[in-house]
Amino acid sequence: MTLFFCKETDPQETRVPLLPADAGKLVGLGADVIVEAGLGTAINIVDEAYEKVGAHISDDRSDALDAADVVLRMSVPSPEDVQALKAGT
Repeated sequence: MTLFFCKETDPQETRVPLLPADAGKLVGLGADVIVEAGLGTAINIVDEAYEKVGAHISDDRSDALDAADVVLRMSVPSPEDVQALKAGT
């Protein structure tokens, strides 16, 4: 199962839907975890912290949305993000 964690587009939103330790737990359970580049920037977490626990970093939001079985985020998705999802996501 591929899980994609989106970076929020609202500059006022400083929460993140996934911390590196939890990413590692999901990877350990067999999930393919994709994290959007810069996901943890608002709380000073670098992309390498996610990579260190086995998550993949994506620089292409549209491709990651299309590849994901499940998308996790803090806020409501934009219409553009919804359009990029594959059927059944």
